[in-house]
Amino acid sequence: SNGVRIDHPWWLKGGGNFHYPYFFEAIKKYGKPHYNRAFEWCAGHGFIGWELLTNNYCNELTFSDIYPPAIETCKKNADTLGYTSKVTTYLTGTLSKIPEAERWDLVVGNPPNSEDADGFAQHNHHFQNQPPELVEMANRITVDQGWQAHRDFFKEIKKHLNKDADIFLSMHSTVFVSMKSIYQPENFELVSVTDMIPWDPDLKVAHFKYIE
Repeated sequence: SNGVRIDHPWWLKGGGNFHYPYFFEAIKKYGKPHYNRAFEWCAGHGFIGWELLTNNYCNELTFSDIYPPAIETCKKNADTLGYTSKVTTYLTGTLSKIPEAERWDLVVGNPPNSEDADGFAQHNHHFQNQPPELVEMANRITVDQGWQAHRDFFKEIKKHLNKDADIFLSMHSTVFVSMKSIYQPENFELVSVTDMIPWDPDLKVAHFKYIE
């Protein structure tokens, strides 16, 4: 949004390039004016994180993703933009593999928002009869089978949070009830919800806080 350009292969797009205004709206309304260290979970091409860092919403930024090209792209852009000293990356699908010394004041993420690969395929007919590599890409970006990544996230993230940290995640309102059984036992509270893209009224920015 400020003219800074990042380079990435098209298949890393998971929605961050048009979701970021709604994350900014939620942060402006419910978060803080500025953060020291931010973390983008399921970073993909890192669009939301780069918006935060290049617009001075945070001083330092960490990316994590399970997909090697995603982290390679984040590293490449950090080098190209001169942010190498301010950016840390982790190639991992679980936060337990990130050193506990990593601490953040702000966490953002646009994770997969479907629980079941078969159900996703049945309800997204434009991915049927497509090449296997396109189907694999769609599943990787949109499906968290059995909510395993979300379970790991809420279990592990609390050890990485500084006091009064904010978490903003994209989430479908249709799964808020089932997701409650994942985040509540880990002492997280859903404190606000912000609407997102008009053509998907169920998609929200969910704001969580850790209750110590």
